Amino acid sequence: MKVAFYIGTRPGIAGLYNRLVRWWENGTSSHVELVFSDGISASASLADEGVRFKYIQFNPANWVFIDLGNLFDEDYARKWFISRIKERAKYDWFGQLRFFIAPYQGSANRYWCSEAVGAALQLRDPWRYGPNPLRIVIEEMTAPHRARFFVASQGKR
Repeated sequence: MKVAFYIGTRPGIAGLYNRLVRWWENGTSSHVELVFSDGISASASLADEGVRFKYIQFNPANWVFIDLGNLFDEDYARKWFISRIKERAKYDWFGQLRFFIAPYQGSANRYWCSEAVGAALQLRDPWRYGPNPLRIVIEEMTAPHRARFFVASQGKR
């Protein structure tokens, strides 16, 4: 399983939103997808009207991929998305206010992309994450030096 962060810019209004998210978060990503080992992606998308699975032809020039290895439970993540799709979880457009009115937690049964991915990965308080903060957390968790530190620090309390 891996996470894909969108760094491209779509045309039109969607491109303005891409730029706004990157500017507001002072980062390079404006969307995130969880990519399962069978190639299907999952996220929440305004264009797709909510939480969904989707096969995506990723253009590597527009995406940054981070391999999650065995850090997260892929079965749990898949079941999380299946459950939300069965509930017809919508995109939380209003929840995007968390960018401006912190710490607004958004709406029940509505999600934005990074919140959905964070929840599926069982991160605490996933509503706190935009694409760029989520990317920083994932990069830190998957960095080899962090893994070595974690293993080395076990039993040294």
